[in-house]
Amino acid sequence: MNTSKQKKHIVFVMPAITRKIVGGYKIVYEFANRLVQRGYTVGIIYDCSVDLGIYKKSHHFAIETYRNFLCLTEPKWFLLDKSIRKRVVFNLKEGDFSKTDVVFATAINTAININRLNLKSANLLYLIQDYENWDFSDDVVISTYKYNMKKIAVSRWLKDLVYEKSGQFCAYVPNAIDFNVFHTVNPIDSTSRKYITFLYHENERKGCTYAIELIKRIHTMYPYIGICMFGAISRGKEIPSYVEYVEKANGNKLLKIYNKTKIFVCTSLVEGFGLTGAESMACGAALVTTKTNGSDEYAVDGYNALVSAPRDVEGMFKNIKRLMDDEAYRVYLAQNGVNTIRKFSWDNSIDNLIRCIEFDCG
Repeated sequence: MNTSKQKKHIVFVMPAITRKIVGGYKIVYEFANRLVQRGYTVGIIYDCSVDLGIYKKSHHFAIETYRNFLCLTEPKWFLLDKSIRKRVVFNLKEGDFSKTDVVFATAINTAININRLNLKSANLLYLIQDYENWDFSDDVVISTYKYNMKKIAVSRWLKDLVYEKSGQFCAYVPNAIDFNVFHTVNPIDSTSRKYITFLYHENERKGCTYAIELIKRIHTMYPYIGICMFGAISRGKEIPSYVEYVEKANGNKLLKIYNKTKIFVCTSLVEGFGLTGAESMACGAALVTTKTNGSDEYAVDGYNALVSAPRDVEGMFKNIKRLMDDEAYRVYLAQNGVNTIRKFSWDNSIDNLIRCIEFDCG
């Protein structure tokens, strides 16, 4: 799609700036970079208004100073195009968008705050990356799906959910994988793949309680296999000492982790999409996952992954054991996984996003 003549100014409104590696932030940063490459002018506003409700008024100056400092220095974990102007805002106003053609809400709180404004001259879009009912009630979440914004979901289950709950059309722009970063280095059948790998996360939705149960059972039955966990946060006390832990894993660190992995295990209860599962497949790991809704985008049970119900530790363990005991089948699943995930290219996703920006997508 040729957009070289189009110089629209696009602003992504994101939640508060943070040092943490966050999957939803990563997707927005990828979109921002690639829109710049297509000739658009892109900015990012970090909506930090939630801070003013959390912290005492006497602490507001310190919080504002801290967030502005982070805006200057972060994200260190992602190479954001230098032309993208970043700003921190604590009270979102119409004046923040005076020269903006397109405004993206990227999370529920940003959608709520944008909807309160009178932005008649801007094209409003709402990027829905998950069913965000952990800080808001179901009623509030569903009410945002009825806003006068073009809705864009990163997975089909979210697209269908938006229509079911609001009666409004929602476009589908799937998350994508950067194959320059995530690819097979070690052959799928390489003996250097000596690990079973898990994501570690403090959010209960990631199901790490079940991951720890699995790790203990795996270590008992297969004491020779390496077990690795990685996460954006420091090592949790509940992680057994024999587990290798990698903190703040991203980019090249993740590439190395995935390429030494025989089996990647996702224990999540629900995912908007499930980036780590998709990234691991791109790097040649065989995927054992729970049915997270988001995993339906790429995981086909028995073809390119083994899928069980959330919280089903026994089912997950049986699937891991099956692959540990049948190397040929593990290789078969992993190869099909690599072939499947190649369809999730950034070129395709950006083309689809630009259609939503430039045309009526519903």
